[in-house]
Amino acid sequence: MTQKKSHPKKENKLFRKIIKNCKCWSVARVSPAVIDRISLGNANILVIKKAISRLKSKPDIVITDAIPVDLDRFHIRSIPIINGDELSASIAAASIIAKVIRDRLMIKYSRLYPEYEFASNKGYGTKKHFSILSKCGPTRIHRKSFNGVLG
Repeated sequence: MTQKKSHPKKENKLFRKIIKNCKCWSVARVSPAVIDRISLGNANILVIKKAISRLKSKPDIVITDAIPVDLDRFHIRSIPIINGDELSASIAAASIIAKVIRDRLMIKYSRLYPEYEFASNKGYGTKKHFSILSKCGPTRIHRKSFNGVLG
C-alpha cells in the first residue's frame, strides 16, 4: 500500500516503526515563497538535497520517486524510479515520513488559521478549501503560484 492510499492511524504506526528501525533519516522543507520563486520541481530537488545534507551518515546511493537529482557535490549516485513509492520499500518509507510530518504541520497550521480547516484537508486543493480561499484569501503558507490560490 502506498502512502497515498493509506490511512492516518496506519501511517502513524508505520512512521514510528520506520524511524525506530532505520539507520538514519532527515526531513527538510522549503517555504512557499521559495517554491513560488523557483518552481515546485526545482523546490523538490532543493529539498531532497537539503534532506541529504542533514543525514547523520552518508548514503551509498539515493533513490527518488521519479525525480532526477544531480548529487555530484555529495559524491553520491542518484537513481530516479518512476512509481518508486510502489516499487521500493525505501521510497515508500520516505514518503510515509514526509506525509506524517507534513500532516502534523498542517494540524499546527489549523490552530493558526482555523477557518481553512487544515486539520481535515491538509491543505490539499479540495473544492471546500478553494471555496474558503475565495472567501478569506491566501495565508503566508499558501503557494501563490498554485493554480486557484489567487482566483
